[in-house]
Amino acid sequence: MTSTVPVGGDVRTVAPGEIVLGLQGTVDYEIEWDRSVIDALVVEYSIDDSEIDPRVPITDERSLIVALLGFLATGEGGERHVESSAIVEQFAARFPREITLGGTCVRAALVLRRLGIPSLLHLVSTDENVRRLLPADCEAITSATDDTLDPHLIIQFRPGDGARVGATELIATEANRVIVANDPPAENLVLSRELGDRVATARVFLVSGFNTINDPAVLRARLDEIRAVSSRIPVDGLVVYEDAGFHDRSHQPTVS
Repeated sequence: MTSTVPVGGDVRTVAPGEIVLGLQGTVDYEIEWDRSVIDALVVEYSIDDSEIDPRVPITDERSLIVALLGFLATGEGGERHVESSAIVEQFAARFPREITLGGTCVRAALVLRRLGIPSLLHLVSTDENVRRLLPADCEAITSATDDTLDPHLIIQFRPGDGARVGATELIATEANRVIVANDPPAENLVLSRELGDRVATARVFLVSGFNTINDPAVLRARLDEIRAVSSRIPVDGLVVYEDAGFHDRSHQPTVS
């Protein structure tokens, strides 16, 4: 399949593989804020308003709620690392949820598909959700050798969503979201051996996903690898970097 798209006033044909989108996709558990559930958990866990902090280490469900209340209080969104996927499963089970595919590269590929524009995905994990939800006509390469499921918890704040913590009333004034995950494949971000050859014939290469890496040594190694891969794009090609929400904010200057 090829498609024509306008570029700088010209119309160009986009062939399969000429847009490469990486570096990792996710399985998302999307939930909406339910005040009645949150208020009950605040009471159950005896959470005090002095504890509210979006940067508190997330080691169990209680600290997850403390962190989420912190985001609600500041009006910010962001991404956080959680000690285990079991905490995500425990919290998500309290809400109606929608299982979707996420990650910038996957969401971009799905939008381009709607426009009739082909792309190639680079993934680092796969499971039955990916096989079920990723359209058959979305081409993908992956570094995964086995099935794994480490869901990303997506909490949507809507204007007016809130919670009560003791005498403190917290209210969201605008829409935002928080992403919480423990995703070892994303944290290791192993690159497929095919990626360099595919970028060598691409017009556009999207680089995204460094924000979930926690180990500085892994981060440095992947940056070296992606520089080598990116250098193979044709001279008229474009490399796009997404500066996403870093789990460890101290790593952001290293990447950007």
